[in-house]
Amino acid sequence: MSAIDQIQEHFGSLSEAFEASKNLKDFAEIVKILVNDSIEEHNEGAADPDLWEKVSPVWVGRHITIRNLAEVNRAVLEVFGISLPNAEDTAPKAEAGQ
Repeated sequence: MSAIDQIQEHFGSLSEAFEASKNLKDFAEIVKILVNDSIEEHNEGAADPDLWEKVSPVWVGRHITIRNLAEVNRAVLEVFGISLPNAEDTAPKAEAGQ
């Protein structure tokens, strides 16, 4: 089952997942699903000594801090094909010839 399918199954729909992601506990659940999907993909082609263990929401919660929350949120949105403007995109641009 893909990560998107797992998220939809857990939350009911992607729009409900986005709404729920405002809650840190639910956001950690979404991140956990995405990270574990990547771990499964890695493990499919890995030899036994290189297998990675799946993470829990508690592990994810310990690793999301106020310092990296925006970066993690941006990465999650990119997975879903949603991009947020960055400083370069929102900075006023000088007109040609000035």
